[in-house]
Amino acid sequence: RSRRRRPTTKPRPVHNATPHHRLPRLLYIGDQPVESTVASATWFHRLLSSYPADRLRIVEGNLAVSRPDRRLPEVEYSVLRIGIPRLTRSRFCGRQSDVMFTIAPWWARRLEAVVRAFQPEALLTIAHGSLWRAAAAVAAKHRLPLHLVVHDDIRRMSAVPPGQWAAVDDAFAAVYRQAASRLCISPFMERFYRDRLGVRGSVVAPIRAPGIPPYSGPAPAAGRTSLVVAYTGAIHGGGYQGDLAPLARVLGQASHRLHLIGGVTAANLPAFGLGLPNVYALGFLPAEGFHDRLRCDIDVMVIPMSFRPELAIDMQLAFPSKIADGTGIGVPLLVWGPPHCSAVRWAEDHADLAEGVATEDTAALAAAISRLESPAHRQCLGARAMAVGDREFALDAVVGRFHDILRDGGDATAD
Repeated sequence: RSRRRRPTTKPRPVHNATPHHRLPRLLYIGDQPVESTVASATWFHRLLSSYPADRLRIVEGNLAVSRPDRRLPEVEYSVLRIGIPRLTRSRFCGRQSDVMFTIAPWWARRLEAVVRAFQPEALLTIAHGSLWRAAAAVAAKHRLPLHLVVHDDIRRMSAVPPGQWAAVDDAFAAVYRQAASRLCISPFMERFYRDRLGVRGSVVAPIRAPGIPPYSGPAPAAGRTSLVVAYTGAIHGGGYQGDLAPLARVLGQASHRLHLIGGVTAANLPAFGLGLPNVYALGFLPAEGFHDRLRCDIDVMVIPMSFRPELAIDMQLAFPSKIADGTGIGVPLLVWGPPHCSAVRWAEDHADLAEGVATEDTAALAAAISRLESPAHRQCLGARAMAVGDREFALDAVVGRFHDILRDGGDATAD
């Protein structure tokens, strides 16, 4: 049975002028929490930040529950028990995920009380874990439009063993075609699924953080001869971010530094091959003044992607949300990844926006870093990145597009 959570009472910002009465009563059902943290959880929080609270209801799975202080103010949240949290951190994780994926459509019956009480006019879900299958079943039973978010490769996001990937593919294809709108995180993902499944989608891009202070010109850091290159985000062995150790070594050879901003600590650095004198683990920076601090303290933001062959599809589909925030601070981006990855292709599609390196060859990486030693070059790239980011990732623009899709009932007019 779902557990009701007391909504917060903070005032909610208004980011666009869509009349509230034209937006449907929207029920979110998904494994991803809707909270101001990281990745798709933050994307949802920003996407729904101006949605009328009385026309929105959130149902999350109990394996990843939002914290009350990070939730959307005044919105009612519920938690649906779908699994055992401690098993997700054990050798039984794959088995539990397999069972949950199989029985997920039956959870629709447990959601009937929420549907009756809230009377939704549309459903929103994300292809992550298994709850998207329950959302699809609810939408089909009640003949409601389903708006399906696709943020990453569903095979890996389902966490089922590889032997079940074919079943995941079949179920995903059916729900993708059922959906009234298919909200893909990048144009590369939309094209991939359009070619594979024969239906169009819409691009609802990562959203830049609201409230970034206006840019007033190059920061004092621009005058340094030694570069400070920053990576923001989590670091996992063999993860999406690729291997940062070669980058650190190339930077060290030129007397440049790598600053790691996020959950990694100095004690963790040797485990990732980053126990080098030019690598600094800064931990989490305070939210207040975060972007101004970056502007003053760094010269380049790096967006590294994995070259591992087994992650080729993930790299093609995933689009790093840090690009959206990175374009807002006025420093250049160094995008390093395989030629098929979305970040590199995005950089190639926009001239003079970033230094893109589409090879593992560290000589090419060193050449890109050498070019970034020019303050004028950095300033040019940073200004271009801000202009493109204003157009593609600004909160008002992305939320407005999302509201248009909901108002129109689907993405029949997708680009």
